[in-house]
Amino acid sequence: MPDLNAFGTVGTFFFGLLSIYLYFRGKQRAHLVGQYRVHSLQQRRHSDVRILFRGEEVTSLSRAVVTCWNAGSIPIRAQDVPTTAPLVIRLPEGSRVLSTSILGATSDAIAFSVLRAAATEVNFSFAYLQPRDGATFEILFDSKEGPGASNLLLTGIVIGAPLPILTDASELGSRQGLSRPAIILGAGIIALSIPAGLSDFLRIASHPALFITSAFAGLLLIGVGVGAALKERAFHPPRINSEQQ
Repeated sequence: MPDLNAFGTVGTFFFGLLSIYLYFRGKQRAHLVGQYRVHSLQQRRHSDVRILFRGEEVTSLSRAVVTCWNAGSIPIRAQDVPTTAPLVIRLPEGSRVLSTSILGATSDAIAFSVLRAAATEVNFSFAYLQPRDGATFEILFDSKEGPGASNLLLTGIVIGAPLPILTDASELGSRQGLSRPAIILGAGIIALSIPAGLSDFLRIASHPALFITSAFAGLLLIGVGVGAALKERAFHPPRINSEQQ
């Protein structure tokens, strides 16, 4: 008579590995993301004091350092960004862009460029972005509300990808506690430990459903946890070739 436990074990691991493969296969997509930090360079604190930038008078000279990159798993090409919805960094109303410059890029081949499009808008473009490709650029601007109110937005569309995301790096640094991947991986290890414990205290043959369910759930959770960890890593800025940051 065939060993049903052996078949169950093989089937559990097969479908567990299959679920991991399908999970990663389904996550193949591009995703443009970015992080920024805003620093105050000079503030006008007295009515008799004037701050000039290239001959222009400013109220509060601020500097935004922005890093944008492809956090997905497939390339982004220039033609994936429609001309009707270009990629734009938007500053708060009342701000005034003074200058822009690229501080560095993962590769010169991506042909990353940035330019002032309006008083509160900066456009950027590229030839292509492989996964983890990106660039860092700075925006010098006059912020009438001061740097504390300088929340930047990233708008535009990458065809076939989620909407671009831009986050304040200073807020990310203040988050504490266990990450989601660590929690999922921990749950998967606990689920896998149940059938391992059964071998010590009970006969697996008398609890095949519990063994198969726990093993399958453990493998599935570990697969999802690994995927979440890779995704979280993708949202960490890449190494940029720059000496000016």
